[in-house]
Amino acid sequence: MSKRLTYVDQLKGFAILTVVMGHVLEGFVNANLTGGYTQFCLVLYNLIYSFHMPLFIMLSGITFRTAYASFEGDNIRYKKPRIIRQIKNTLWIYTLWSVVLWAFKMVFDSSTNNVTSIKSLLQIPIVAMPTFWYLYILILFYVFFMFVIHSKKSLLIAAALSVISCLFQTIIMKKLPDITVARFFQYLIFFVIGFLWQDFVVVQIKKVRVYIGCIGVVLLAFYLRQNMYKISGWTSVPLWGGFLAFCICVFLIDMATRFENKIDGRVLCYLGKHSLEIYVMHVIVTAGVRTIAPKVGISFIPIQMLLSFTLGVFAPLFVSWVADKMKMKKMLFKPF
Repeated sequence: MSKRLTYVDQLKGFAILTVVMGHVLEGFVNANLTGGYTQFCLVLYNLIYSFHMPLFIMLSGITFRTAYASFEGDNIRYKKPRIIRQIKNTLWIYTLWSVVLWAFKMVFDSSTNNVTSIKSLLQIPIVAMPTFWYLYILILFYVFFMFVIHSKKSLLIAAALSVISCLFQTIIMKKLPDITVARFFQYLIFFVIGFLWQDFVVVQIKKVRVYIGCIGVVLLAFYLRQNMYKISGWTSVPLWGGFLAFCICVFLIDMATRFENKIDGRVLCYLGKHSLEIYVMHVIVTAGVRTIAPKVGISFIPIQMLLSFTLGVFAPLFVSWVADKMKMKKMLFKPF
């Protein structure tokens, strides 16, 4: 069993908090419930969406390399039985919780922002529910690496293709059909960087971390100013959006590795270890809070958002704890 990396768990904890907050903000903005706080919500939303999913993908690449792969000279060796088991678990989680989310949206259709139908359920194999595309492409990354990437040369070719895809993602995505596999091309570069992080990237980053940080600050300021009055994200910015996400992710991972033993990160570690449970359940919780809060007399928008965020994090943890006590957690999250 591979040893867990503390800084990865801490960053996963931080990343899942940004995921929950991002979806809280998105829900309120799309439902026109932000009142006089629209500007603040847009800036915070755009800040989060400039990096949070690329960060998750990079951390997934680091985890995949640590748990399932090793370099032997120029070749890459995989622990295929373990990878296949993880693919089966992820596929199960994706299918089960997609059906749960679909059922929730069908029952409470009038209170949700996105229209849901039987077609949405039947399309799950090719079009993920909006929240669960990450699990979908994670499976694709595992399969792609296990069957295609077997040497440093093939890894570099994949990296080069993914850079081209990332640079021209705005153009490419317009030409691709509306299927979740298209996101594979958007995010492959971040998974590749994560895969190479421990062995190669971190050594090079140390030499240029100051420059990357400075460039990232300038790009982030320009990005936030450019998108001050609309919902945006790194994928909405042609050509340099991917580099912006890269700079922020590198800065965060570099800082986490330097300070992992100098600060008390137990809370973030705990959240990181349970980020999957939070990820698959938080949308149901936050949508429910957004609908119910006004009906029980909670009309102050910041309180509604804070309540949505807090319950979006802690309600899944409670459900996970109950499932564990009832011996059902393995069935829900790791049956294989």
